[in-house]
Formats: sequence, C-alpha cells, structure tokens
Amino acid sequence: MFDFDLSITLEDLIWQSDWNGDEVGFDDVEVVGLYSHERSDGKVYSYYIDMEKMIILDFWIEED
Repeated sequence: MFDFDLSITLEDLIWQSDWNGDEVGFDDVEVVGLYSHERSDGKVYSYYIDMEKMIILDFWIEED
C-alpha cells in the first residue's frame, strides 16, 4: 500500500524534455513530456505525462 499523495498540478512541475511516445515506450501517445518535482520530503519524483490528454503515464522516484 502507498502512503503518499500524488496530487499535483502542472505548475508544481519542472519541465525536463519532450519525447515522441514511441521513443519512451508509449507507442499510442503522440508527445510524452518528462517533468520532475521535488516533494516536501526532499525526494525528486519524475513523471512521464501524455501532453495531449494531460495524464500521468508513469512516475518514479530519483534515487541517489
């Protein structure tokens, strides 16, 4: 079970890059944005976002 809240807005995120969906494993998505967000716990979360539908496709926590 997860013990964190993924409630975010686009304004909370820092843009990193854009990719064609097939370049990052999402063949059915035209443009995938890579964004990051430093959470209050100090961890950096990265997100792949479908830029047409504005939905999170995947996320991960950056580990040192």
